Amino acid sequence: MRWLVHAVVLAAAPGAHADAPLHRADPVIVAPALGRADVPVARTLYLDRCVGGCTVHGTMVDDAMTNSSSIPETGTYQLGAFAYGDAEWAAIVACVTEVYSPYAITITETEPSASTYYNKALVAGLPADVKLDTSTLGIALLAGDCHPLGNSLAFVFANVHPHDATFVTNVCWTVTQESAHLYGLDHEFVFTDGVSACADPMTYRGDCGGEKFFRPHEAFCGRVAQEHCRCGEAQSSHRLLVERFGSATPTTAPPEVTITQPAGPGSLAAGASIVAHASAQRGVDHVALLLNGYPWVTAPGVAFGGSGQAGADYTLALPAAVPDGVIDLAVAAYDDLGAVTTTPALTMMKGEPCASAATCAAHQSCSDGRCAWATPSAALDDACDYVQQCASGLCIRGKCSQACDIDDDTTCPEHFACDGVGSNTDGVCSRTSAEAAGCCDAGRAGGSASGLLALLVLARIRRRRS
Repeated sequence: MRWLVHAVVLAAAPGAHADAPLHRADPVIVAPALGRADVPVARTLYLDRCVGGCTVHGTMVDDAMTNSSSIPETGTYQLGAFAYGDAEWAAIVACVTEVYSPYAITITETEPSASTYYNKALVAGLPADVKLDTSTLGIALLAGDCHPLGNSLAFVFANVHPHDATFVTNVCWTVTQESAHLYGLDHEFVFTDGVSACADPMTYRGDCGGEKFFRPHEAFCGRVAQEHCRCGEAQSSHRLLVERFGSATPTTAPPEVTITQPAGPGSLAAGASIVAHASAQRGVDHVALLLNGYPWVTAPGVAFGGSGQAGADYTLALPAAVPDGVIDLAVAAYDDLGAVTTTPALTMMKGEPCASAATCAAHQSCSDGRCAWATPSAALDDACDYVQQCASGLCIRGKCSQACDIDDDTTCPEHFACDGVGSNTDGVCSRTSAEAAGCCDAGRAGGSASGLLALLVLARIRRRRS
């Protein structure tokens, strides 16, 4: 039974939000599935171009195998075939496959066997073919409790999309958004740090271009204004899909990064500017200046613009606290899922080579003229005396911790909770049985509580800043 329908079509109108697209339909909200805990997740998404046309049945029972859907009114309809060529179709399939590649889900253009439990996106026809508003680009079901649906149809009316240079990517974003509604994802409007959600396919916003991917950042929902999400205050499209399907290896290209200044090995002074050019298919989340293997300085990725996030030059100043000695200097660039590329190291000299640990920073040793900390080996909840012992870069109350989202305890492992630190919007994972009181060891070259916050930003960097 249909529980509540939001089938409003957004169209250009006086006073409409500046970021709203000209055309798009809301999902149809359906009642939570009875016995849903026993319903398997549909781990296959079938993209059907309706060769020769598709017969669609408007019924009260959804069944992807028979093209039956509760979205159209009761009746039988003929959906026209995908109107364009094989090359464009192949590009759409490749795009959808890449966007879903971080998740254990199969994207196929071959009809699955009757024994396979799947969802289907009909990527064809016009909305008028099933008697929907002619400006509708796509529409799908969304469970009222955001539980993933199976054996259901999503409609992507490919033939109504403008057939221009952006056709393939626009159809791809419609496919990913409508199919993700079937998996329980709401529309997104703005990330919780205030940055537009325009780089996520779950948005209607058009204030940035480029490729769209499901992002690991928490976002407030809404179509033309910020709202609470249907199933909580905020959502992370990436996290929800990982919860639904599990993780897989993304097929997106890793970041690219080169050091442009200095041009080669040489000398360094405190405050010297190191410049690196970085870009990434998913966008650069942050870059880090590595000195003898340790990330001393980070910088967030630049904002997304009309063409996405362009490659950019990042300037990183050498901190005054870096001790004299031989320095192997490199820059690492990370995307939002943690894929990293590191430049080859340049061997530089600051002052004179160290002769002993006495001239190095706290807890460093001197070897071959280099001051360096040992490779961090301590994991979450291991004992630590200083932050550089911890793989996470966080040492809290004598234990290695990790950064987390204070609004989402699932970002910490079992038996840990996310506690806030000072005024920072992020937090750190602490054992649920641990006392709240205690001091924090920031430990970088005689660090302080403010140093902890800086390291927390380094370890957590989870949202792109504008």
